[in-house]
Amino acid sequence: MTSDAIETQLDLLESVGLVELYQTDPELEYLFRHVLIQEAAYASMVRYERRRLHHLVGEVLERRYDAGQRELAAVLALHFEQAGDQDRAFDYLVAAAEYALERFANREAMGFLDRAAALLPEGPTDPETMHRRASVYMRLAEAGENRMSLEKTLALLDKVRVDAEALSDNALLARMHLANGLERILRGEQIRSSEPLRTALEKSEEYAERTGNATLAAMPRALLGEALYYNADYGEAVRLLEDTIPVVEAVGRLDRASHYAGGLALSHAHLGHFDRAHHWLSKAIDFGDRSRDPLSIADAEIAQSMIAALEGDPRGAIEHAVHAADAAEGIDEKACAFYARVVAGEQHLMLGEAADAVPPLERAKRLASDGAMVPSLAARCDVLLRSALAQVERRPPALEPHDHALALAHAAGDRSLEANLLRQRARDRIPAGGSVELALADYAGSEAGFEALGIRPLLAETRAEHGRLLAREGRLDDARDQLAQAANLYEEMSMASAAEAARNALANL
Repeated sequence: MTSDAIETQLDLLESVGLVELYQTDPELEYLFRHVLIQEAAYASMVRYERRRLHHLVGEVLERRYDAGQRELAAVLALHFEQAGDQDRAFDYLVAAAEYALERFANREAMGFLDRAAALLPEGPTDPETMHRRASVYMRLAEAGENRMSLEKTLALLDKVRVDAEALSDNALLARMHLANGLERILRGEQIRSSEPLRTALEKSEEYAERTGNATLAAMPRALLGEALYYNADYGEAVRLLEDTIPVVEAVGRLDRASHYAGGLALSHAHLGHFDRAHHWLSKAIDFGDRSRDPLSIADAEIAQSMIAALEGDPRGAIEHAVHAADAAEGIDEKACAFYARVVAGEQHLMLGEAADAVPPLERAKRLASDGAMVPSLAARCDVLLRSALAQVERRPPALEPHDHALALAHAAGDRSLEANLLRQRARDRIPAGGSVELALADYAGSEAGFEALGIRPLLAETRAEHGRLLAREGRLDDARDQLAQAANLYEEMSMASAAEAARNALANL
């Protein structure tokens, strides 16, 4: 059809009120006056004609907007899907997904990748198709990190495994096992108790080494360092992460470098090395800002809140935790928001602000369910929430939730969590009308756990609490010993305010 004929047709359509002129610059553009008119016009065309027009529009867009095809990839994908051109539709769907991931629009990317996967056949086929299929499922699993159920993620990764093994693609197999391990760590699985997690970490390292790529081989070691942090093996975590973070940074994975630097900062903080903790925290913040990844930025602030809590700055911890939790929920990162809400709730409890502790802990409890957190972490949140509610309602707290949570932590091999739960049970025993001797035993057990793990800030804090309870019971010699040890630990860590408080309590006995 000539341009004159097109203008005549458009004038006719405009005169009868079906379309209206939208703009003349930079291009002439008309719009249907109502979406129902557009739908009726589209439905009136036979299937063959619709497909032909979609194909024609797609090709015109390809030719006219070659430089901007990344931005138009989603539109091109739609036209070629409707045209039945599956190869071009697949390529544009993948391109649209990559463009969305660059903008951290992971949910949008997952939609494009789902559509791309639907265009590929299932089962054994030619190597090129198997590679395309495995690559799409791999990207879908990575885009859905902690956004899908663990079962769905593992099912996707198993599909990757089948094709990658058939192709003997060691790099893809390394990525697959790495994603498996990361997903399990983020949901709170412990390397000590989770055989699937240990296997994923071992396999990712094995396949990465087979590639002979030193950069790829560093990624499993960095993830192992993160797993060791969550397992409270802080010294080993420090060793691995300090070695591997520079490699992760060098290959441009600033989002992962930020995450690992946050874990390294927290490892140092748990050991009482606050100078090193702040050095690596500043790195985590810098990497996150440079990556522009909202999850990395939120993760770094969660690390900042947890370090503030360990340093005895509950107000700072709450401020950072609440801000990070809101940011994490804004991008649908339930696990990160869970950890941050628990920090805020626990610090309010430490300040005696039970009413303020309830909302973040209630929200964390819902997030634990939605995000499929491991039972031991969800149980600890429940313990804190019940303690806060009991204080608000001026009633004795029940101790059964503590016992249940302790059993889960022990089964998971989470020694740090056990020590924290023992300390919380000691705090709640007296208001519950329980035995002072049992409360003192809980404090002693908590101290033994923190000391074995080298967690000096929490050991000092627990010794100070233990000492105050002993003093209240008139056991002054034992109280002096606990408070003196607490003061010494605080001084070793340059925690001047906490050391002064312990020394003052000691002087007043």
